[in-house]
Amino acid sequence: MNNEKLYRALDSVGKEVFVKYFAVFRQCAKSGNNAACLQKMQEVGNSAQAQQTRCSRAKAIFNAKKECKALKMCAAANRIPDAAKKRAQSLYQKHCG
Repeated sequence: MNNEKLYRALDSVGKEVFVKYFAVFRQCAKSGNNAACLQKMQEVGNSAQAQQTRCSRAKAIFNAKKECKALKMCAAANRIPDAAKKRAQSLYQKHCG
């Protein structure tokens, strides 16, 4: 996955959503089971198609081993709340640092 594809995948998931549900996405990518991911995405409140897209794009980020780069992008993003940026930095230090 090149940088352009990573940007598009992360935009499809949503930076704040990627950070908030990082552990869920990570577990789903490891197990290959999207059921838990889809269940959590119902909390976000989008259509079933949007939920499926978020889960599959997040899974693709993890499968490509680009989750650390994605967390850096989230921490540097301008349009997400400061709390999400701080959580992205914390997750980066814990999982990538």
